Amino acid sequence: MDYFTHPLVREEKIEKRTYQEEIIGKAAGDNLLVVLPTGLGKTPIALLACAERMLRHPGKKALFLAPTKPLVEQHKRYFERTLKETEGLVALTGKTPPEQRKQAWKSGSIFFCTPEIVENDVLTRNMLLDDFSIIIFDESHRAMGDYAYVFIAKQYMKTAEPRILGLTASPGGDKQTIQEVCRNLFIKKAEIRTEKDKSVKPYLKPVQIIWESVELTPDMLKIKELLEKATEKYLEELKQMRYLRSGSVKRVSKKDLLKLQGQLMGMIQKGDVQAYTGVSKLAASIKAHHALELLETQGIYPLQNYLERLKEQKSKAVASLFANEDFTSARLKAKWLFEHGVEHPKMERLRFLVRQQIEEDPASLMIVFTQYRDTVNKIIEEMRKAGIKAERLVGQSSRIEKGMSQKEQSEVLRKFADLEFNLLVASSVGEEGLDLPSVAIVFFFEPIPSELRSIQRRGRTARHTAGKVVILTAKNTRDEAYRWASAHRETKMRATLKDMQEDKGQKSLGEYAADKN
Repeated sequence: MDYFTHPLVREEKIEKRTYQEEIIGKAAGDNLLVVLPTGLGKTPIALLACAERMLRHPGKKALFLAPTKPLVEQHKRYFERTLKETEGLVALTGKTPPEQRKQAWKSGSIFFCTPEIVENDVLTRNMLLDDFSIIIFDESHRAMGDYAYVFIAKQYMKTAEPRILGLTASPGGDKQTIQEVCRNLFIKKAEIRTEKDKSVKPYLKPVQIIWESVELTPDMLKIKELLEKATEKYLEELKQMRYLRSGSVKRVSKKDLLKLQGQLMGMIQKGDVQAYTGVSKLAASIKAHHALELLETQGIYPLQNYLERLKEQKSKAVASLFANEDFTSARLKAKWLFEHGVEHPKMERLRFLVRQQIEEDPASLMIVFTQYRDTVNKIIEEMRKAGIKAERLVGQSSRIEKGMSQKEQSEVLRKFADLEFNLLVASSVGEEGLDLPSVAIVFFFEPIPSELRSIQRRGRTARHTAGKVVILTAKNTRDEAYRWASAHRETKMRATLKDMQEDKGQKSLGEYAADKN
């Protein structure tokens, strides 16, 4: 086996791969976006780009940005294992006090940070971006809107000799999104490799994708019917007010409703009195629509918890919903099922599949991804009842939900890597970038319409050996719509990336970014 050699890198630490060598060469010459499937070595590329940049600019530092503390710590550990000199490696997150960070910026050489603290320290002049020869933006698809990556890149480009490297496995579903990321990060070139590229195929592990379909119980179907009727009452009223073209719950998506919400708020700002009534009816329809989604895709436990939280809200929309006969009937039936321990048929199927895998291989590690923390908690409860060792991985606490601190997240990931339990049940916080141990199966408790998140979820398996992805769906529910939406968007994204790999696509990306910058 051949290895990369570099004065700053330990011997025989990074396997030499042609596509990585090509990308590193391009990163030396310009700001670059690297799009590479999960598990194909974006972090080694970043390390070698840092090492080369620092070798050519003695006295300058490097900054590696990642969205979460577990990712920050993971990247730092990789650099510690791989570089010859590790004394100047420093990890800084929101838990590091400002005064301590101020001192660290002076003494360290390579920094691993969450972007929010860098943005804060730039604003307070605790640190100077002029000191850095390169900034790595991990999960660079996040460089949109007011995310801290955008501010940092803008300020960094004001320095004398900036160099930016963006890393992502899934940059977005269309060319405009990818171009916006590049514009926000002042990137003019993209190096893109997909699973179809001959140069990466030898390093990809096979992934088997299995769709497991279940049917809602008759009681759940009745609640579904009632919630649909309740939702359509408000949709029809919005249609009569000429805010919607359809009053059918099958033709109006959550995305449509959220888009209308923004439009109505704009109308209110312009003094449109009727829009006030529309906003109230829309709020009721969104809440009923969400209850329907929870029933179809998650089950009775998350639905009941949502309805209980809804009762505590004081608004015209909630009062209207709770006065709705169909919605009230749905609530009572859901409460009865909750009290009798009835759950979504997906839960029973998931429990069976997890048990089956453990019987085949007691050392198996598995991940379940799901959208909602209530579902995470219910899956943990049911798995532990079945004698399966399971732990959760969720984001930090919010106003209404208790989450996990970043320290707790890191500890759970350590235990999982040390094989202390079989099943990790994760919300979206587990989707991005984490270097998990070899996982036998990744379960999707529900399909998701986002091609980016779907790719990230799948990327948690087949990192070191062949893997399996099992996606649970409920027949005749929005699960099926989300399945096809994600597939369509992923196909579109791959076509976009293929186009951008060609010379014409590369040129248009560069010209667009240059014009906008």
